[in-house]
Amino acid sequence: MTKRLSAICVVCLWIGAGLLAWSTCRRDAPPAEETDQLDFYQASGISQSELEGFLDGLISSDNLHDYPLLITLQNDQGDYLADSRVIVRWDAGELRLLVGKSAVIQVLLEKQKLPGLRLIVPRGFTRLKQRSIPLGTAYTPESRLDLSDLPYDVVWDGKLNSDLNRGLQRMKALGQTLDDQQVRQQLRRKSFPWRLPDPPVEELTPQQIYQRYRDAVVVLGTLLGDGAYTVASGVVVDPSGVVATAYHVVDKPPPVLARGVMTRRGQVYAVREILAADKPGDIVLLKIDASNLLAAPMSHGDPEGSPVTVISHPSSNFFSLTQGWISRYWAITSHGELSVRMSITADFADGSSGAPIFNSRGAVTGLVSATDPFDYQMVRRTGVPAALVRRLFCTPPVE
Repeated sequence: MTKRLSAICVVCLWIGAGLLAWSTCRRDAPPAEETDQLDFYQASGISQSELEGFLDGLISSDNLHDYPLLITLQNDQGDYLADSRVIVRWDAGELRLLVGKSAVIQVLLEKQKLPGLRLIVPRGFTRLKQRSIPLGTAYTPESRLDLSDLPYDVVWDGKLNSDLNRGLQRMKALGQTLDDQQVRQQLRRKSFPWRLPDPPVEELTPQQIYQRYRDAVVVLGTLLGDGAYTVASGVVVDPSGVVATAYHVVDKPPPVLARGVMTRRGQVYAVREILAADKPGDIVLLKIDASNLLAAPMSHGDPEGSPVTVISHPSSNFFSLTQGWISRYWAITSHGELSVRMSITADFADGSSGAPIFNSRGAVTGLVSATDPFDYQMVRRTGVPAALVRRLFCTPPVE
Protein backbone atom coordinates (compact mmCIF):
# COMPACT_ATOMS: atom_id res chain seq x y z
CA MET A 1 0.00 0.00 0.00
CA THR A 2 1.35 3.38 -0.95
CA LYS A 3 2.21 6.14 1.51
CA ARG A 4 -0.79 8.09 0.31
CA LEU A 5 -3.14 5.24 1.15
CA SER A 6 -1.52 4.71 4.54
CA ALA A 7 -2.02 8.39 5.35
CA ILE A 8 -5.68 8.16 4.43
CA CYS A 9 -6.14 5.12 6.65
CA VAL A 10 -4.94 7.19 9.62
CA VAL A 11 -7.43 9.96 9.09
CA CYS A 12 -10.28 7.49 9.27
CA LEU A 13 -9.86 7.66 13.03
CA TRP A 14 -12.17 10.62 12.66
CA ILE A 15 -15.00 8.32 11.72
CA GLY A 16 -15.48 6.79 15.17
CA ALA A 17 -19.09 8.00 15.27
CA GLY A 18 -19.58 7.12 11.59
CA LEU A 19 -21.70 8.41 8.77
CA LEU A 20 -25.14 6.94 8.22
CA ALA A 21 -26.91 7.13 4.88
CA TRP A 22 -30.37 8.60 5.45
CA SER A 23 -33.61 8.46 3.56
CA THR A 24 -33.71 9.67 -0.02
CA CYS A 25 -37.18 11.05 0.63
CA ARG A 26 -37.28 14.73 -0.38
CA ARG A 27 -39.08 15.81 2.79
CA ASP A 28 -35.91 14.99 4.79
CA ALA A 29 -33.86 17.61 2.94
CA PRO A 30 -33.18 20.87 4.79
CA PRO A 31 -35.42 23.72 3.56
CA ALA A 32 -33.74 25.66 0.75
CA GLU A 33 -33.70 28.95 2.67
CA GLU A 34 -31.72 27.29 5.51
CA THR A 35 -28.92 25.89 3.36
CA ASP A 36 -25.88 26.99 1.43
CA GLN A 37 -24.56 25.32 -1.70
CA LEU A 38 -20.80 24.81 -1.94
CA ASP A 39 -19.02 24.16 -5.19
CA PHE A 40 -16.48 21.56 -4.09
CA TYR A 41 -13.79 22.71 -6.51
CA GLN A 42 -14.03 26.35 -5.51
CA ALA A 43 -14.17 25.52 -1.79
CA SER A 44 -11.26 23.07 -1.89
CA GLY A 45 -9.02 24.88 -4.36
CA ILE A 46 -8.77 21.76 -6.53
CA SER A 47 -9.82 21.81 -10.16
CA GLN A 48 -11.85 18.98 -11.64
CA SER A 49 -9.00 18.11 -14.02
CA GLU A 50 -6.57 17.89 -11.08
CA LEU A 51 -8.93 15.58 -9.22
CA GLU A 52 -9.41 13.41 -12.31
CA GLY A 53 -5.64 13.14 -12.68
CA PHE A 54 -5.30 12.17 -9.03
CA LEU A 55 -7.84 9.35 -9.41
CA ASP A 56 -6.23 8.22 -12.68
CA GLY A 57 -2.93 7.88 -10.84
CA LEU A 58 -4.55 5.66 -8.22
CA ILE A 59 -6.14 3.45 -10.84
CA SER A 60 -2.86 2.96 -12.69
CA SER A 61 -0.64 2.48 -9.62
CA ASP A 62 -2.95 0.74 -7.16
CA ASN A 63 -5.84 -0.54 -9.29
CA LEU A 64 -8.29 1.28 -7.00
CA HIS A 65 -11.37 2.83 -8.55
CA ASP A 66 -12.68 4.82 -5.59
CA TYR A 67 -11.08 6.93 -2.90
CA PRO A 68 -12.36 8.09 0.50
CA LEU A 69 -12.74 11.86 0.56
CA LEU A 70 -12.96 13.09 4.17
CA ILE A 71 -14.40 16.56 4.72
CA THR A 72 -15.21 18.76 7.70
CA LEU A 73 -17.30 21.92 7.62
CA GLN A 74 -17.10 24.88 10.00
CA ASN A 75 -18.97 28.13 10.42
CA ASP A 76 -17.39 31.54 10.97
CA GLN A 77 -17.21 30.90 14.72
CA GLY A 78 -15.13 27.75 14.16
CA ASP A 79 -17.87 25.31 15.17
CA TYR A 80 -17.80 21.96 13.35
CA LEU A 81 -20.92 20.65 11.66
CA ALA A 82 -22.02 17.52 13.55
CA ASP A 83 -25.27 15.66 14.22
CA SER A 84 -26.72 17.17 11.07
CA ARG A 85 -27.52 16.32 7.48
CA VAL A 86 -25.84 17.20 4.22
CA ILE A 87 -26.39 16.42 0.56
CA VAL A 88 -23.46 15.58 -1.70
CA ARG A 89 -24.63 16.19 -5.25
CA TRP A 90 -23.11 15.77 -8.70
CA ASP A 91 -24.57 16.08 -12.20
CA ALA A 92 -25.74 12.45 -12.37
CA GLY A 93 -26.89 11.87 -8.78
CA GLU A 94 -26.66 12.66 -5.11
CA LEU A 95 -25.85 11.11 -1.73
CA ARG A 96 -27.63 12.11 1.47
CA LEU A 97 -25.68 11.71 4.67
CA LEU A 98 -26.16 12.13 8.38
CA VAL A 99 -23.00 13.56 9.92
CA GLY A 100 -22.42 12.05 13.36
CA LYS A 101 -20.43 13.27 16.33
CA SER A 102 -17.19 12.69 14.44
CA ALA A 103 -18.10 15.77 12.30
CA VAL A 104 -16.58 14.01 9.29
CA ILE A 105 -18.28 13.68 5.92
CA GLN A 106 -17.01 10.71 3.93
CA VAL A 107 -17.60 10.33 0.21
CA LEU A 108 -16.13 7.54 -1.88
CA LEU A 109 -14.91 9.42 -4.95
CA GLU A 110 -15.36 7.85 -8.36
CA LYS A 111 -14.77 9.55 -11.69
CA GLN A 112 -18.50 9.61 -12.50
CA LYS A 113 -19.12 11.72 -9.38
CA LEU A 114 -16.73 14.50 -10.37
CA PRO A 115 -18.80 16.57 -12.84
CA GLY A 116 -20.66 19.25 -10.89
CA LEU A 117 -19.55 18.00 -7.48
CA ARG A 118 -21.09 20.18 -4.77
CA LEU A 119 -22.49 20.07 -1.24
CA ILE A 120 -25.81 21.29 0.15
CA VAL A 121 -25.07 22.20 3.78
CA PRO A 122 -26.84 23.93 6.70
CA ARG A 123 -26.66 27.71 6.49
CA GLY A 124 -23.32 29.17 7.54
CA PHE A 125 -21.19 26.00 7.51
CA THR A 126 -19.18 27.01 4.45
CA ARG A 127 -15.57 26.67 5.61
CA LEU A 128 -14.49 23.39 4.06
CA LYS A 129 -11.41 21.38 5.02
CA GLN A 130 -10.35 18.03 3.63
CA ARG A 131 -7.64 15.65 4.78
CA SER A 132 -7.63 13.06 2.01
CA ILE A 133 -6.17 14.63 -1.11
CA PRO A 134 -2.82 16.46 -0.81
CA LEU A 135 -3.92 19.16 -3.25
CA GLY A 136 -5.70 22.48 -3.06
CA THR A 137 -6.01 25.28 -0.53
CA ALA A 138 -8.36 23.39 1.82
CA TYR A 139 -6.06 20.43 2.39
CA THR A 140 -5.05 20.03 6.04
CA PRO A 141 -2.80 17.09 6.96
CA GLU A 142 -4.02 14.92 9.80
CA SER A 143 -2.50 15.86 13.14
CA ARG A 144 -0.85 13.17 15.22
CA LEU A 145 -2.39 11.79 18.36
CA ASP A 146 -0.07 12.57 21.26
CA LEU A 147 0.52 9.33 23.17
CA SER A 148 3.92 10.26 24.61
CA ASP A 149 2.87 10.40 28.26
CA LEU A 150 0.43 7.48 28.24
CA PRO A 151 1.65 4.25 29.93
CA TYR A 152 -0.56 2.05 27.73
CA ASP A 153 -1.46 1.44 24.11
CA VAL A 154 -4.39 3.22 22.49
CA VAL A 155 -6.27 1.23 19.85
CA TRP A 156 -7.42 3.26 16.84
CA ASP A 157 -10.59 1.45 15.82
CA GLY A 158 -11.28 3.82 12.93
CA LYS A 159 -7.82 3.34 11.46
CA LEU A 160 -7.98 -0.45 11.79
CA ASN A 161 -11.42 -0.55 10.18
CA SER A 162 -10.13 1.60 7.32
CA ASP A 163 -6.96 -0.50 6.92
CA LEU A 164 -9.07 -3.66 6.75
CA ASN A 165 -11.59 -2.25 4.28
CA ARG A 166 -8.92 -0.86 1.97
CA GLY A 167 -6.96 -4.10 2.14
CA LEU A 168 -10.03 -6.15 1.20
CA GLN A 169 -10.90 -3.76 -1.62
CA ARG A 170 -7.36 -4.03 -2.95
CA MET A 171 -7.50 -7.84 -2.86
CA LYS A 172 -10.74 -7.74 -4.84
CA ALA A 173 -9.29 -5.34 -7.41
CA LEU A 174 -6.12 -7.41 -7.89
CA GLY A 175 -7.85 -10.81 -7.72
CA GLN A 176 -5.78 -11.84 -4.68
CA THR A 177 -8.34 -14.09 -3.06
CA LEU A 178 -9.68 -17.62 -3.10
CA ASP A 179 -12.83 -17.99 -5.15
CA ASP A 180 -15.93 -19.61 -3.66
CA GLN A 181 -15.34 -22.93 -5.43
CA GLN A 182 -11.80 -23.22 -4.05
CA VAL A 183 -13.08 -22.44 -0.56
CA ARG A 184 -15.76 -25.14 -0.79
CA GLN A 185 -13.19 -27.71 -1.90
CA GLN A 186 -10.55 -26.81 0.68
CA LEU A 187 -13.05 -26.79 3.55
CA ARG A 188 -13.27 -30.57 3.08
CA ARG A 189 -9.68 -31.03 4.23
CA LYS A 190 -9.65 -32.82 7.58
CA SER A 191 -6.06 -32.42 8.77
CA PHE A 192 -2.81 -30.58 8.26
CA PRO A 193 0.60 -32.19 8.89
CA TRP A 194 2.27 -29.94 11.44
CA ARG A 195 3.85 -30.39 14.85
CA LEU A 196 2.72 -28.00 17.57
CA PRO A 197 5.17 -27.08 20.34
CA ASP A 198 4.49 -27.99 23.96
CA PRO A 199 2.52 -25.33 25.87
CA PRO A 200 4.26 -23.17 28.50
CA VAL A 201 4.00 -23.83 32.24
CA GLU A 202 4.72 -20.35 33.65
CA GLU A 203 1.73 -18.69 35.30
CA LEU A 204 0.87 -15.25 33.91
CA THR A 205 -1.44 -12.45 34.93
CA PRO A 206 -4.11 -11.28 32.46
CA GLN A 207 -2.01 -8.15 31.93
CA GLN A 208 1.02 -10.27 31.05
CA ILE A 209 -1.05 -12.45 28.71
CA TYR A 210 -2.31 -9.36 26.90
CA GLN A 211 1.14 -7.80 26.60
CA ARG A 212 2.78 -11.04 25.52
CA TYR A 213 0.25 -12.44 23.05
CA ARG A 214 -1.91 -9.59 21.74
CA ASP A 215 0.15 -9.48 18.54
CA ALA A 216 -0.79 -13.12 17.92
CA VAL A 217 -4.47 -12.11 17.82
CA VAL A 218 -5.65 -11.12 14.32
CA VAL A 219 -8.69 -9.66 12.62
CA LEU A 220 -10.54 -11.70 9.98
CA GLY A 221 -12.26 -9.60 7.33
CA THR A 222 -14.69 -10.82 4.65
CA LEU A 223 -15.81 -8.58 1.78
CA LEU A 224 -19.30 -9.67 0.72
CA GLY A 225 -20.99 -9.38 -2.63
CA ASP A 226 -23.06 -6.36 -1.63
CA GLY A 227 -19.90 -4.40 -0.75
CA ALA A 228 -20.30 -4.75 3.02
CA TYR A 229 -17.60 -6.45 5.05
CA THR A 230 -17.69 -8.48 8.24
CA VAL A 231 -15.21 -8.51 11.12
CA ALA A 232 -14.23 -11.57 13.14
CA SER A 233 -11.27 -12.78 15.21
CA GLY A 234 -8.53 -15.37 14.97
CA VAL A 235 -5.15 -16.33 16.37
CA VAL A 236 -1.78 -17.12 14.80
CA VAL A 237 -0.75 -20.63 15.87
CA ASP A 238 2.46 -20.87 13.84
CA PRO A 239 4.89 -18.09 12.85
CA SER A 240 4.76 -19.17 9.19
CA GLY A 241 1.27 -17.74 8.85
CA VAL A 242 -1.05 -20.49 10.11
CA VAL A 243 -4.17 -18.93 11.65
CA ALA A 244 -6.96 -20.65 13.59
CA THR A 245 -10.49 -19.26 13.62
CA ALA A 246 -14.11 -20.40 13.66
CA TYR A 247 -15.48 -22.35 10.70
CA HIS A 248 -18.53 -20.09 10.38
CA VAL A 249 -16.22 -17.07 9.93
CA VAL A 250 -15.07 -18.52 6.60
CA ASP A 251 -18.26 -20.33 5.55
CA LYS A 252 -20.15 -17.39 4.06
CA PRO A 253 -22.81 -17.58 1.33
CA PRO A 254 -21.43 -16.66 -2.12
CA PRO A 255 -20.41 -14.41 -3.61
CA VAL A 256 -17.50 -13.51 -1.35
CA LEU A 257 -15.21 -10.97 -2.99
CA ALA A 258 -12.22 -11.14 -0.63
CA ARG A 259 -11.04 -12.77 2.60
CA GLY A 260 -8.21 -11.23 4.58
CA VAL A 261 -6.31 -11.38 7.86
CA MET A 262 -5.13 -8.16 9.54
CA THR A 263 -2.51 -7.91 12.26
CA ARG A 264 -2.60 -5.48 15.17
CA ARG A 265 -0.21 -3.22 13.20
CA GLY A 266 -2.71 -2.89 10.35
CA GLN A 267 -0.97 -5.19 7.85
CA VAL A 268 -3.56 -7.02 5.75
CA TYR A 269 -2.83 -10.40 4.14
CA ALA A 270 -4.99 -12.36 1.72
CA VAL A 271 -6.16 -15.81 2.77
CA ARG A 272 -4.17 -18.04 0.41
CA GLU A 273 -5.31 -21.49 1.47
CA ILE A 274 -7.55 -23.36 3.86
CA LEU A 275 -5.37 -26.01 5.44
CA ALA A 276 -7.94 -28.01 7.42
CA ALA A 277 -11.45 -27.64 8.77
CA ASP A 278 -13.93 -29.22 11.16
CA LYS A 279 -17.48 -28.06 10.41
CA PRO A 280 -19.22 -29.76 13.38
CA GLY A 281 -16.40 -28.50 15.63
CA ASP A 282 -16.58 -24.95 14.16
CA ILE A 283 -12.81 -24.73 13.48
CA VAL A 284 -10.75 -23.83 10.44
CA LEU A 285 -7.03 -23.40 9.84
CA LEU A 286 -5.97 -20.76 7.31
CA LYS A 287 -2.69 -19.91 5.62
CA ILE A 288 -1.53 -16.38 4.82
CA ASP A 289 1.67 -15.31 3.06
CA ALA A 290 3.52 -14.08 6.12
CA SER A 291 6.50 -15.16 8.17
CA ASN A 292 8.07 -14.44 11.54
CA LEU A 293 4.69 -13.75 13.08
CA LEU A 294 4.15 -13.99 16.80
CA ALA A 295 2.30 -17.24 17.47
CA ALA A 296 0.33 -18.26 20.55
CA PRO A 297 0.96 -21.73 22.02
CA MET A 298 -1.83 -24.31 22.10
CA SER A 299 -2.97 -25.89 25.36
CA HIS A 300 -3.85 -29.58 25.74
CA GLY A 301 -6.95 -28.52 27.69
CA ASP A 302 -7.90 -27.12 31.08
CA PRO A 303 -10.46 -28.28 33.68
CA GLU A 304 -13.68 -26.61 34.77
CA GLY A 305 -13.08 -23.68 37.06
CA SER A 306 -9.84 -22.65 35.33
CA PRO A 307 -9.44 -18.90 34.74
CA VAL A 308 -9.49 -17.73 31.13
CA THR A 309 -8.70 -14.51 29.26
CA VAL A 310 -10.25 -13.64 25.89
CA ILE A 311 -8.74 -11.12 23.47
CA SER A 312 -11.18 -10.35 20.67
CA HIS A 313 -12.89 -7.68 18.56
CA PRO A 314 -16.52 -7.35 19.78
CA SER A 315 -18.43 -5.01 17.46
CA SER A 316 -15.09 -3.77 16.04
CA ASN A 317 -13.83 -2.75 19.47
CA PHE A 318 -10.49 -4.20 18.49
CA PHE A 319 -8.22 -6.06 20.92
CA SER A 320 -10.57 -6.02 23.88
CA LEU A 321 -9.71 -8.14 26.94
CA THR A 322 -12.31 -9.94 29.05
CA GLN A 323 -11.87 -12.46 31.87
CA GLY A 324 -13.81 -15.37 33.31
CA TRP A 325 -13.68 -19.09 34.01
CA ILE A 326 -14.40 -22.34 32.26
CA SER A 327 -17.84 -23.29 33.53
CA ARG A 328 -18.26 -26.71 31.87
CA TYR A 329 -17.73 -28.93 28.84
CA TRP A 330 -20.72 -30.39 27.04
CA ALA A 331 -21.78 -32.37 23.98
CA ILE A 332 -23.61 -30.82 21.05
CA THR A 333 -25.09 -32.16 17.82
CA SER A 334 -23.76 -29.93 15.08
CA HIS A 335 -24.31 -30.47 11.36
CA GLY A 336 -25.46 -34.04 12.01
CA GLU A 337 -22.49 -35.05 14.16
CA LEU A 338 -21.67 -35.02 17.85
CA SER A 339 -19.01 -32.56 18.94
CA VAL A 340 -17.73 -30.97 22.15
CA ARG A 341 -18.07 -27.39 23.34
CA MET A 342 -16.84 -25.44 26.35
CA SER A 343 -18.79 -22.77 28.21
CA ILE A 344 -16.93 -19.80 29.67
CA THR A 345 -18.01 -16.76 31.66
CA ALA A 346 -15.71 -14.25 29.92
CA ASP A 347 -17.73 -11.80 27.85
CA PHE A 348 -17.67 -11.52 24.06
CA ALA A 349 -19.99 -10.48 21.23
CA ASP A 350 -20.41 -10.31 17.47
CA GLY A 351 -16.93 -9.88 15.97
CA SER A 352 -15.32 -12.16 18.57
CA SER A 353 -15.90 -15.43 16.70
CA GLY A 354 -12.65 -17.35 16.32
CA ALA A 355 -10.85 -15.40 19.06
CA PRO A 356 -8.38 -17.18 21.34
CA ILE A 357 -9.44 -18.17 24.85
CA PHE A 358 -6.19 -18.16 26.84
CA ASN A 359 -5.54 -20.16 29.99
CA SER A 360 -3.57 -18.75 32.94
CA ARG A 361 -0.28 -19.67 31.24
CA GLY A 362 -1.01 -17.85 28.00
CA ALA A 363 -1.81 -20.97 25.96
CA VAL A 364 -4.90 -21.13 23.78
CA THR A 365 -7.36 -23.40 25.56
CA GLY A 366 -10.22 -22.73 23.14
CA LEU A 367 -11.68 -20.55 20.39
CA VAL A 368 -14.77 -18.36 20.69
CA SER A 369 -17.74 -19.89 18.87
CA ALA A 370 -21.19 -18.50 19.81
CA THR A 371 -23.51 -16.92 22.34
CA ASP A 372 -26.96 -18.25 23.31
CA PRO A 373 -29.39 -16.27 25.52
CA PHE A 374 -31.51 -18.14 28.06
CA ASP A 375 -34.89 -16.39 28.27
CA TYR A 376 -33.25 -12.98 28.78
CA GLN A 377 -31.83 -14.15 32.12
CA MET A 378 -28.43 -15.51 31.19
CA VAL A 379 -26.17 -15.80 28.16
CA ARG A 380 -24.24 -18.98 27.47
CA ARG A 381 -20.89 -18.15 25.93
CA THR A 382 -19.57 -21.07 23.93
CA GLY A 383 -16.10 -21.96 22.79
CA VAL A 384 -14.37 -24.80 20.98
CA PRO A 385 -11.91 -26.74 23.20
CA ALA A 386 -8.23 -26.74 22.29
CA ALA A 387 -8.30 -30.53 21.96
CA LEU A 388 -10.50 -30.20 18.86
CA VAL A 389 -8.12 -27.67 17.35
CA ARG A 390 -5.17 -30.00 18.01
CA ARG A 391 -6.93 -32.82 16.15
CA LEU A 392 -6.61 -30.83 12.94
CA PHE A 393 -2.81 -31.05 13.24
CA CYS A 394 -1.56 -34.51 12.40
CA THR A 395 2.04 -35.57 13.06
CA PRO A 396 4.11 -35.05 9.93
CA PRO A 397 5.91 -38.08 8.50
CA VAL A 398 9.51 -38.64 9.52
CA GLU A 399 11.89 -37.75 6.70
